[in-house]
Amino acid sequence: MTEIKNVTPEELAKQLQQNPDLRLLDVRKPEQYQQGHIKQAKNVPYADIDSFDSADKKTPVYLICKSGVLSMKAATNLQARGYQTVNVLNGMNGYQGKTVK
Repeated sequence: MTEIKNVTPEELAKQLQQNPDLRLLDVRKPEQYQQGHIKQAKNVPYADIDSFDSADKKTPVYLICKSGVLSMKAATNLQARGYQTVNVLNGMNGYQGKTVK
């Protein structure tokens, strides 16, 4: 198994500017997600990550949580299922970009 790729929150913000259609999953609980999330992020709580299903396994899936711990676990899970994954280090704690509620 290959190592999970990581990006910093700053790198994620730059990539979102260049590619607004970037696939980003926020694996926090719905109540945390609703308190503030990145506009493009789809909420797929970590507890439900096994239900994530997409025919497109080649396009990278970026994963973010509060601190980077659960998103790394989710990235590992999805990678084992054949997805290209990228973990956001430090999660929303480190993200300085604009968020929506």
